[in-house]
Amino acid sequence: MFKRGATAMQDQLEVHSGTPMWVDGSVVDGAGQSMLFTLIGAAGLITSGFLEWTRTDGVRGTDIGYRAFYRTTFTTDATFLRSAGFAAIVMGLIAILGLASRSGWITRLAGAAGIIAFALFTMTLYRMDMNVPTVLGPGPWFMLGGGLVAMFGGFFARRPRIVVTNA
Repeated sequence: MFKRGATAMQDQLEVHSGTPMWVDGSVVDGAGQSMLFTLIGAAGLITSGFLEWTRTDGVRGTDIGYRAFYRTTFTTDATFLRSAGFAAIVMGLIAILGLASRSGWITRLAGAAGIIAFALFTMTLYRMDMNVPTVLGPGPWFMLGGGLVAMFGGFFARRPRIVVTNA
């Protein structure tokens, strides 16, 4: 049972592996870091869907068809649910849902999907003989950054199970 006040710092907890662990009272522990990085990464992924993806035409991610990830001919007047931006938004929502997982593998998967989607989109633009660094708008870059940060947040999600013992 936990005690209130100064003695709460001295209560010993036992990890399921048998090694003792002391409560240090820190606010940002593994769970806090996981939530922070995951939410920032998910915000980047979700925001990327609404930003401009190509500078030449000024097309937003919600207007580009999802086939832009694998075909050199894609539409720029897609409906919202069939757009590449919607795919990025779904990746961000999956990253947030991954916070419910104790191991963080869902968050890491969503972050990796964002990184892969960035790579596929840039390869498509390269196959279309476009100057890739200059033609990319802020949307794909936000998707890459959000995917990296969300994936990083998924690695902090691994936290031990804590069993309270009475001293």
